[in-house]
Amino acid sequence: MNTENTAASQQPKIHVVTKDQLDGDNRYTGTVDLTQFDGSIEIEANLGRVIFTALRAVGNIFAEAGSGIEAGWGIEAGWGIEAGWGIEAVANISVRLRIFVGLVRWRLPRPEELVISCRKLTSGTVAHGTLNETGTANQEPPAAAPAE
Repeated sequence: MNTENTAASQQPKIHVVTKDQLDGDNRYTGTVDLTQFDGSIEIEANLGRVIFTALRAVGNIFAEAGSGIEAGWGIEAGWGIEAGWGIEAVANISVRLRIFVGLVRWRLPRPEELVISCRKLTSGTVAHGTLNETGTANQEPPAAAPAE
């Protein structure tokens, strides 16, 4: 039995979002599809608010200090979500365990860095931060913006 291949197949898949995967408006343009990612997603430090169409991972979603998450079609994580600069989703947020936002190690977070804004938190617990729900879970997602 080849134990090297077995050990490699057991390693969790992690995709790290870096500055070179963002356009000038801080929208994710990387080649890896993060709308249905089979692993965990990490966002590099000091990127500001990173914008995704949607963000779904079977593992964790983690944004380093100085980075936040914005996703128009919702955020789902199999385990947990952590972000330094806030979390915003036009649609729902769903997480198996807990959400932490405003995790700034070198100073106290500003109030806007503590906000988790979404239509509805459909599962999970806010362990650190302030939840701002803007609607109900069964609302239709917003229509796509018309092309210019």
